[in-house]
Amino acid sequence: MIYGIGEAFGKIILMGEHAVVYGAPAIAMPFFSVGVKCTVHSHEGDTYIQSICYDGPLKKSDNTIQGIKELIQVSLDYLEQPNHNLKFIIESLIPPQRGLGSSAAVSVAIVRALFDAYKVNLSIDVLNHLVNIAESIHHFNPSGLDSATILNEEITQYQKGNGLQSIQSNMEGFLIVGDSGIEGNTKEAVSEVKSRMDQHPQMMQAEIETISQLTFKGVLALEENNIHTLGYLMTQNHRSLAKLGVSNEIMDHYVDVALEAGAFGAKLTGGGKGGCMIAIVDSIVEANKISETLKKEGMKETWIYNMKEVSAS
Repeated sequence: MIYGIGEAFGKIILMGEHAVVYGAPAIAMPFFSVGVKCTVHSHEGDTYIQSICYDGPLKKSDNTIQGIKELIQVSLDYLEQPNHNLKFIIESLIPPQRGLGSSAAVSVAIVRALFDAYKVNLSIDVLNHLVNIAESIHHFNPSGLDSATILNEEITQYQKGNGLQSIQSNMEGFLIVGDSGIEGNTKEAVSEVKSRMDQHPQMMQAEIETISQLTFKGVLALEENNIHTLGYLMTQNHRSLAKLGVSNEIMDHYVDVALEAGAFGAKLTGGGKGGCMIAIVDSIVEANKISETLKKEGMKETWIYNMKEVSAS
């Protein structure tokens, strides 16, 4: 009987989203508070998907899971196995379309489950290749940051062409992650940034360069445990993202609420146009206070992330 299990965590982009598509660096980290589990079972008939997004035969699925559909086919082709008599059960605690790497984590879990089911060794290179096939369908011109971060499971600097570089973070502090409850659309946001880049290349390139410099300084702040500097850089990063057109009034409001409540810095994280935001403080007491303040303002869910989870020590 075929039976395989695959799991993956979410991710947080600390700094550099969107600019990373244009060659700028980004800082990202795994988000261990939320994850995905995929199990593959024997099943008579057409390949079947059971998930919160779709429940039914794979061949009858709509475009919302087109990336998963293609991923399963190419993975099975690689394994030289037929695409039938399989049932995929996908259980996820990562809210979809919020900038926390849901689609990449689901893809990683699916590939891991399939290779586990057929008892085939799975290298990082093969896994990354297969996952990026799905990501290229889910997102317009993906940077590769989501899958790379989820696979690496440590805080990293990522830059197109240079790949991943581990960051020796010594940061002592707490990140508040807030889910606005509003679905973002990374593909749409990336497309809009490209359109603006075509229309206003000098202005947009200047913001990309600003984000790039903020991100490089953010790496140093992490290494030197300079939380006040990191907070300032995060807030400035958000202001630049707003100028790129990927924020909105709601996300700007939540950032302002966190700052007024005492956060050293705050910004949206991920694709924008909704989704999630992050804020940073130096104590769990302050983190809880900001978390409660955000919830009172309508934030759907919050998590508190101890930065020591991704520290070098």
